[in-house]
Amino acid sequence: LGGQIKRFECEEYRWAVIDMRDYTDAIIEKYEDIRKKAVQTSKFPMSKDIRKKEREEYPKADSKVVQEIQAVNGMLIWLVRWTRCDVGFASSCYGSRAIFWDSECEEQLERTIGYLKETRSEALVFRVKKGETDKDWYLTVHTDADLYNPKSQTGVSVAIESRTGTLCPLLNQSNKQSITADGTPAAELIALHTGVKVGTPVATLCTFPNATCVGFGVDNEPAIQIAKVGFSARTAIYEQAINLKHNFTVQLEQRGLITINHKAGKYNRANIVTKVLDGADIKRERRQNGIFPVEEHEGQIRVLGFDYQLKEEKKSDYQEALQARKK
Repeated sequence: LGGQIKRFECEEYRWAVIDMRDYTDAIIEKYEDIRKKAVQTSKFPMSKDIRKKEREEYPKADSKVVQEIQAVNGMLIWLVRWTRCDVGFASSCYGSRAIFWDSECEEQLERTIGYLKETRSEALVFRVKKGETDKDWYLTVHTDADLYNPKSQTGVSVAIESRTGTLCPLLNQSNKQSITADGTPAAELIALHTGVKVGTPVATLCTFPNATCVGFGVDNEPAIQIAKVGFSARTAIYEQAINLKHNFTVQLEQRGLITINHKAGKYNRANIVTKVLDGADIKRERRQNGIFPVEEHEGQIRVLGFDYQLKEEKKSDYQEALQARKK
């Protein structure tokens, strides 16, 4: 609904563009029609975190306002699900504040719509390096969390990658955690376990050989240590709360079904769906998640802004994951 898939070959890659630019325009038009004014463009989707805080009271909004917000946010969620994970955190915030809508929320929603207007030429792009076979691909899951009171935000990103530049984003998820984490390691651990629940079933749908071992990237060393060591008295309180035993991740790694490695926030694809980012950061992270500007001319489509030079840090990260699988 509202999108097209366009395939072509260019340079060293085969491309598939998930194009929902017309649907993006429909969201902008709907919001401007509701508010009876044109929206100014913006370089980033949010400038302020509007999630509800503990012990703060918010008056309920008028039912008509709630319906209008839910209509616009419903379209945003559909866009996020297919192509634009860069507004995933924003749409999650609007969903939680819809019945407690106020001028602060309205200001941020208008900024998000302005951001879509600024970046309306962007689309989700799959790329596969020519000459690769399915033996060169593997499935990666990046997880991240933003510590917040009362509930932190979990982000999960699932993609098919290769060390020579292939990137096919399959799934992005942003949602509020079910319990209150008392520290960053706890929030990151909850996010990792969510990633296990979301990412490992995807592996059963993939037929390439390396899909039998899913590579997890986590942006927190203490959370990685807990996931690798397993149960301890210090972390026992989290087991029941997140409904997944710590030893489960240990057993998955021992059996070669997953690997868990550190993935710094700057290179973590899930970072974009857990927090408010400024213009420079969100542009960089859009690219990491396969969102690029595209243009069409005389029936031909091409991707703009793609850097064909692979980062050395990324190469070493791929090699580390492959070596872990061989062991």
